[in-house]
Amino acid sequence: MECKKENLIEVFKNNHGIFHEKYGLSVIYIKSITIKQKNGLEVDSCRTFLKKNNNYISISNYISYLNEIFNSEDKRVYIPKKEATYPYYNRSSLGESEVQEIQIESIILGINISFSDGDNNDFGSQAFEQISFNNFDEILNHKFWAIPKGTRPVAYKKPLLREIKLDNLFYYVGCGVVKVLKLFDYPDKNNKFCVVQTLEGEEITISTSLEHLYCLPYKQPKNDLAFLDKNVNELLLSPFIACDGQTYNVYWKPIDEAAEYIISLYKYVEQEKRIDVYHLKDYVVNRGDRFLTIPNLVGRNFIFKVAAEDREGKVLAMSRGIKYGYPNFLNEENR
Repeated sequence: MECKKENLIEVFKNNHGIFHEKYGLSVIYIKSITIKQKNGLEVDSCRTFLKKNNNYISISNYISYLNEIFNSEDKRVYIPKKEATYPYYNRSSLGESEVQEIQIESIILGINISFSDGDNNDFGSQAFEQISFNNFDEILNHKFWAIPKGTRPVAYKKPLLREIKLDNLFYYVGCGVVKVLKLFDYPDKNNKFCVVQTLEGEEITISTSLEHLYCLPYKQPKNDLAFLDKNVNELLLSPFIACDGQTYNVYWKPIDEAAEYIISLYKYVEQEKRIDVYHLKDYVVNRGDRFLTIPNLVGRNFIFKVAAEDREGKVLAMSRGIKYGYPNFLNEENR
């Protein structure tokens, strides 16, 4: 899944859920805005003034301060002149003769980060970081992947073992984005599977249980059954599945041009929000038959697809996957 604009949120949107590359699922809150001047001096934004109409106003709320700048054509920042009436910081506005523009070297946002430190935890751990920007436009364009506030890591899918390759990126709870550094020979007698490295350089050994390891929120795997939703002229076949114990009967309507019918049998295993699909067998049935009986299917979670082909192997019709009864969409996104 690629990042979409509607899934991104600006850094200055307080108290929203985000995915932070260093910490993972988080809520951020701006704690400070420091203006670094080209003369080397630093000043807190609440001690600066912004031009609004014919006045120069002081705004103590950091989010309101940024919104005022972003909504104004004048992105300049001012401080009181030495001869301004004091104490100026107790005044909400100054006149034009009392202020002077400052030359900005950088703007530093101090951000409080509350992040999840357990698979089923809310934002229980705290961190603080500073992000430096050259100008206010950079702040406006600095965005995070947005998540619903209160989302926990277990809401996301885990990778299947066979999908994990060197240099792949995943989400490790409490550490954000990690990269696969090493793969152990499989199987390993100590159940070690791989080593991942955090952005801070820490190395973590991951077992075959993949504890605390998830696919990135913005790269969630598609439904593992999605390929079974492909269909062609399904109504011509109108297949149906009936079951009695371990015996399954597959029925379909005949197609005059069909040379043979192919019934594909699959079994799926559910693994922590993931589905592993096994293609068991393709049964080829001649054109004169209208059903197929398959005995000794132990357990459940079987899926059937029915297709009809002509003498040249062209697919005339193909059904969606069928668990029981009639075909249905197996990928939730297609429903």
